[in-house]
Amino acid sequence: MPWRRRLSPRLAHATWVAALAAAYAGDLDRARDINAPAVATGPTRRAEQKYVAAEIANIEAALNLEIAST
Repeated sequence: MPWRRRLSPRLAHATWVAALAAAYAGDLDRARDINAPAVATGPTRRAEQKYVAAEIANIEAALNLEIAST
């Protein structure tokens, strides 16, 4: 999505918050889509994006374990 390339730092942060909210709601595909790599332009933004990606992966692993144990 080309519009993400020009986000202000506050808007970029808001997209990661939205990605986390989607992940916590169980919509992992949407969370990954929101956490797009085009937004991460500086070291802080890259770190925040990697954190969100790891959080999404952890939620996915937890959901898979929950499904596997039932």
